[in-house]
Amino acid sequence: MILVGKTWKGRVRSRNEDVYWTRPDLQLCGVADGMGGLDAGHIAARMAADEVTQRIRDLGSDNMDRESLETIIKDANREIHARARSLPDVRAMGATLVMLQLVADLGFICHAGDSRAYLLRGEEFTQMTRDHNVINEKIDQGEITEEEAETSPVDNRVLQCIGPSQVVKPTITEFEVQPKDLFMLCSDGLSGFVTNDALSLVMHEYRSNINLLLDKLIDAAGDHGSTDNITVVLAEIN
Repeated sequence: MILVGKTWKGRVRSRNEDVYWTRPDLQLCGVADGMGGLDAGHIAARMAADEVTQRIRDLGSDNMDRESLETIIKDANREIHARARSLPDVRAMGATLVMLQLVADLGFICHAGDSRAYLLRGEEFTQMTRDHNVINEKIDQGEITEEEAETSPVDNRVLQCIGPSQVVKPTITEFEVQPKDLFMLCSDGLSGFVTNDALSLVMHEYRSNINLLLDKLIDAAGDHGSTDNITVVLAEIN
């Protein structure tokens, strides 16, 4: 697996609270987005990256499955929640999380919050995650339809993330990987400002040069007026 990543503070924020990690030795990569509305989002994001990576390394990445990954994320969540309670002047801290773990010919995408994973396979560009937010919960509960959600005031409040609560419910997606699959993980500084159609165009146009593609995705966020930190990781199956 070929891994590259990049993060940018952006044009508006004074501090970058995003974190990414690429561990080809563990067949692992991820993005954590510290939540600016809480007290220490940058600490939560760094801890999320470090805690899950350490646990995967200790248990062995080849031994990962859906249940072990879910346990790892829940254990990391408890560590971050406890850390927040021990810090002076910190009421709560949290981060969204998305990560990709390969085990032989299987892939696992784990996420909590609105950091996203996408897959470019051949000509098909697919969003692999669904944001854990209020608007999607309303759709799931039948309060509004998908069509109504497109025209109603957007409520992007995140319902799942790492740290603020003792309990987190990550979503784990399992699938078979194929040669030349190209995964893109990102914070909402990209996906919250650039439509999936626009992302697809960039992915298709520059997929032959993964480092150039990385730069173009970061540029696209800035060009579309992103006001957030922007982080992208690309993972190509070789």
